[in-house]
Amino acid sequence: NNIKQAYTWPDTNDNQLFQLNAVAKHFLDDTTLISGNAYVKHSQNKNVNSNVNDDYTGSTGTSCDGTGDDDEECPGAYEGSNTMTNAYGASIQLTSFADFLGKENTLTYGVSTDVSFSKFVNLEERAYFSSGTDRTLYKNGDDPEAEVGVYGDTHYFGYYVTNVHEWTDTITLTTSGRYNVANVKISDKEGNRPAVAGKHQFHRFN
Repeated sequence: NNIKQAYTWPDTNDNQLFQLNAVAKHFLDDTTLISGNAYVKHSQNKNVNSNVNDDYTGSTGTSCDGTGDDDEECPGAYEGSNTMTNAYGASIQLTSFADFLGKENTLTYGVSTDVSFSKFVNLEERAYFSSGTDRTLYKNGDDPEAEVGVYGDTHYFGYYVTNVHEWTDTITLTTSGRYNVANVKISDKEGNRPAVAGKHQFHRFN
């Protein structure tokens, strides 16, 4: 046996990523800076796995000759998944470089938001093996069966402040805080995984 040889074929995994980011800065006066950041991101993963069907009741392996229900008819199956996410985000902050108590001081406060919309679909197609020894799977020609279909939306908001104070020539005092709010919504689009559906909200102060 060759442990480096795939037991079934094909197996593919394809990743795509696109991201666009923009940054802007402007001094309102000698000690005050306003800056902003915005981005758009799209990512997608397509995965196909060819698997052996342990419930197969046939004998040839090269045709869907099994008896019983549909899960027992074919010797193999294509398991495919598609995960796609569109994300958007922006932040804006104001920074003051004005001295405090006669010492150098940098005070920054701002807000940020990140929003994403994701879709995950898992499909299965019945398949059979070639007559040779290469363990190649061929689709049986049936329509793919959607096993899982989930949509997920996230809305994330953050409010933050940071202060850096030059207490002495050798000591710097840094204080910061951030309050986060996250809203998550999950929908079962195929109707066969109702337990995953729900709305959730999380709050945290760091």
